[in-house]
Amino acid sequence: MLIPTEFPVYVASILVLLLVFSLIIVAVFNRDPHRTVSADADVIVSPADGRIVYVRRIEADEIPWALKGRKRISLIELTKSDFKISSGYILGIYMSPFDVHVNRSPIDGEVLKILRFNGRQVRSKNPIYELENRRVVTVLRHPSGFLILTIQIGVLGVGRIESFLTEGTKVHAGDRIGRIRMGSQVDVVLPDMPGLSVVVKEGDRVYAGSSIIGKLQPQ
Repeated sequence: MLIPTEFPVYVASILVLLLVFSLIIVAVFNRDPHRTVSADADVIVSPADGRIVYVRRIEADEIPWALKGRKRISLIELTKSDFKISSGYILGIYMSPFDVHVNRSPIDGEVLKILRFNGRQVRSKNPIYELENRRVVTVLRHPSGFLILTIQIGVLGVGRIESFLTEGTKVHAGDRIGRIRMGSQVDVVLPDMPGLSVVVKEGDRVYAGSSIIGKLQPQ
């Protein structure tokens, strides 16, 4: 059997196109642009690039839920932790495969806990993924004392969820805290506090570190 010493031109062209496409994909998935972060200490910034898919009210540590006959779920089921708040909000931010995958701190503060849950890889079209998929939960304490959670949730095909932090680390709003490969979701839990207002709604486009999602009125 004779083996050709040269590739046909069309085969070489296809290989070059595949190489270029692969390099573009790598560049898209790994980009980390500079973000201008508000100097206002009384704002909460988005932890992720993407689209707001829900703004849900938390009451008595429970979240509205409409799946398999259930009307509410506990925050513990979502965070896989013993974190509780009497009332507040949870915001979901969907990151498409083409969004920037680097996540940022929503506030100035200290990292109290980093919790990892090696769950399933359910598709994002199945609502159960919000509860059962792998996740990294970061608990942040604001200098004024209140706690905020970021929940990095992986979906089907996500290689890994990275955290750049260690417990006890001090962070500023907009600092890089981690990354999720491919597309995924980041939730942020905001407890009620005097003067808190959520300034985004479902469908809004947000950018990590630069989009304001909440405001605190100075007391």
